[in-house]
Amino acid sequence: MTKITAGVKKEAREVPMDPGDIAAKIEGSEVVAGNVLLGNIYLYQNGEVTGEGRRVLKEAGIEVPDLPPEPVVPNPPPTVASLAPTSGVDGDEVVITGTGFQEQGEHSQVKVGTADAVIVSWTPTEVIIAALQGTNVFDAPLAVWLRPNDKQDVNAGAFTFTTEPAGQAARVAPGTQGELNFDLEGVPPKKHK
Repeated sequence: MTKITAGVKKEAREVPMDPGDIAAKIEGSEVVAGNVLLGNIYLYQNGEVTGEGRRVLKEAGIEVPDLPPEPVVPNPPPTVASLAPTSGVDGDEVVITGTGFQEQGEHSQVKVGTADAVIVSWTPTEVIIAALQGTNVFDAPLAVWLRPNDKQDVNAGAFTFTTEPAGQAARVAPGTQGELNFDLEGVPPKKHK
């Protein structure tokens, strides 16, 4: 049985992947339950040379190639289970539920039609937005697009802006002429010109 000590630089250049080979090449190491121990330090564990094992083997003059990088597991594509409510007025909160939304990042966004929605809260399974009217489209469905931080757009459904409910202030463009009828609580309606 040949042992390699730290002073030997030119022998055994292959990477030892067998626990017995490693134990045979590193003085004072032993195989215990398929792992290689040097004192109380694991040099080889669970079928792989450990970080400390790589250092010890390199000091012993045994070339150990760099480990390949860990494979990058892509985030699963987001899926939308529901969007509720599907209609309302400017500023209504809308809840989008599903999976794979990730944590909110600096590039996360939701659009209703072409308008950015205000994100109220964002979790990997639920996004709550305030739908903002960015166009003059009423009573027609607008696509709701969810963009998690990884920039993978997903159609979350459709939201329809309904006309303003009674009791809200009417919007009148400057310079508009004509009649406007409104009701103040307890005051009979009057025509104003």
